[in-house]
Amino acid sequence: MKTICIDNDFACYPAGTADMREVDVELYLDDCTDEHLSELRFVPAGESWTRPDGVVFHGEMLSRR
Repeated sequence: MKTICIDNDFACYPAGTADMREVDVELYLDDCTDEHLSELRFVPAGESWTRPDGVVFHGEMLSRR
């Protein structure tokens, strides 16, 4: 398990600020560098993210931004 930070748009970061939240990710990210992590989006289980074109993705989901 790895703890990461996500912003309100579910973009991933290795460390956060006050407006981000920490989430524990059970997906395999142990070898993921901070640079690669910053290229990902993670939607936790039970939540959803809507892409700008209106397509909705439901968590748990990990993808490239």
